[in-house]
Amino acid sequence: MISFMFGMNLICRMLKFFSGIPLITSVRNNEISNLYFWLYRISYNIDTLSTFNSEYALKKFIAQKLTNPKKSVLQNNAIKISESHSNSNKTKVFTIISLAHFRPQKDYITLFVAIKILKDKNIPVKLFVLGHTFDQKWPFDKLKSMEIEELVSIVGFVQNTGEYLQAADALVLSSLWEGTPNAILEAMAHKLPVISSRIPGCESLVLNSECGFLFEKQNPEQLAERIVGMMQISEKERQDFGQNGYQYVYDNYREEVVYKQWLTLIKRAIKSAA
Repeated sequence: MISFMFGMNLICRMLKFFSGIPLITSVRNNEISNLYFWLYRISYNIDTLSTFNSEYALKKFIAQKLTNPKKSVLQNNAIKISESHSNSNKTKVFTIISLAHFRPQKDYITLFVAIKILKDKNIPVKLFVLGHTFDQKWPFDKLKSMEIEELVSIVGFVQNTGEYLQAADALVLSSLWEGTPNAILEAMAHKLPVISSRIPGCESLVLNSECGFLFEKQNPEQLAERIVGMMQISEKERQDFGQNGYQYVYDNYREEVVYKQWLTLIKRAIKSAA
């Protein structure tokens, strides 16, 4: 069995306990609730193997005694590499994109305030937001009250984000916490520079790949400065950020590489249970 997310991992541990079927669990978030914490503490040794998609989460869970170091593995997400990076659809207005559902963790308030700051300084920018709103009205009400409706387009959930990524000049992620965010990986796969909050998972991606800028979380003033900074550097420098990110994700996260790693893990789990 292979399971993802805390709740399903716990359910599959019970199945493994009674059936003996090898189990590989996957942790894809750096934060764990108090309830899951204690359930994890008493059950982690049931796993045949435990995988983590960020080095920060792996080290944190080992330190908190929530995983067995001998059974724990860092396993990257798999990303489909874009074969097209055309920017023919780009507009004259500097365009940024955010790929995240409207959950508190994503901290869209900080991003909206940053856009408001730019508007007040007469700095032209356009933001496209791709992600589920879950029928919430507050995002639209917030845009209206801040008078930035014309600058922010909430598109909603989009299955194929490639068209929007190719038309954008940079991706922004304002999250409070992440594991290893697919939003940044997808931007890198499309050779798009990144502006991200300085949080575990995001920070290591941006710094290791040299694909963009970081800002302190919940700091809209600094985020606005980073957006301006991205606008003011040369097109060549933005292209270099994009190429750096692309090469990093190609080497470490592309599907062909990650699927081979998963196959090795599955064989290892089966062998250990034999």
